[in-house]
Amino acid sequence: MMRRRVFLLLMAIIVAIVFLASGFFIFTNRIKSESDAAPIKDAITEAATAGTIPTLETIGNPLAGMPEVNPVEKTNPFTDLYNNPFGD
Repeated sequence: MMRRRVFLLLMAIIVAIVFLASGFFIFTNRIKSESDAAPIKDAITEAATAGTIPTLETIGNPLAGMPEVNPVEKTNPFTDLYNNPFGD
């Protein structure tokens, strides 16, 4: 009975090691293949969109020349009447 338990335990350990090792190698190869595919993916994208998608120039901030207008400051006639004793 004891030999059977030891045999089953060793087989379970061996199976676990095989699964872990195969998972490790599959995972590391997948990472390498994804990093190798990046330049190819960019080249395919450039070839597929050449002449079909117009290039857009960046305009910048369209509100850069706008004056600072705060309607609350212009419409409140009571800004100078009350001073808060606990704050600024």
